[in-house]
Amino acid sequence: MGHYCRICDKVKPNEKFSGKGHRNHICKVCSRLPKEYRDRIDHLSEIYGYWQQKNISKKNILRLSKLSESKDAEVSAIANLLHEIGLLFPFKKKRIGRIAKEAPSLIPRMELVGFIHDWVYGDYGEAIEDSMDDELLLWDEYCAMENKEPL
Repeated sequence: MGHYCRICDKVKPNEKFSGKGHRNHICKVCSRLPKEYRDRIDHLSEIYGYWQQKNISKKNILRLSKLSESKDAEVSAIANLLHEIGLLFPFKKKRIGRIAKEAPSLIPRMELVGFIHDWVYGDYGEAIEDSMDDELLLWDEYCAMENKEPL
């Protein structure tokens, strides 16, 4: 058995890690990557980890508010979305169904960042889409800045 590198998400042999790499779970190749890139991967995995938890606690919400101030636009946008979800729907049980009923404008944003698949709530009506035009324009602008495909 080797060791797990949290940046490249692979199990590698012992020789691929330096002394500090063992402790930090970062292989030699990934330790040479720019710090901003490594931090981005760490922050995104932290955010998606919060999404998987049973409860988004108050400490998690405070951490998400700090991550929403990140210089990286994608990390900031995803953290801001999960912060908003955590404030309104902190418990995982029936969270998506409650969001669909009480705050349907969050559904396209959740699909965009990968919290849910686009086929889960793919056809949820034109009335909801009309009320979300402003939010979708903001996401389209973000996607244009990041060279991604908009909704």
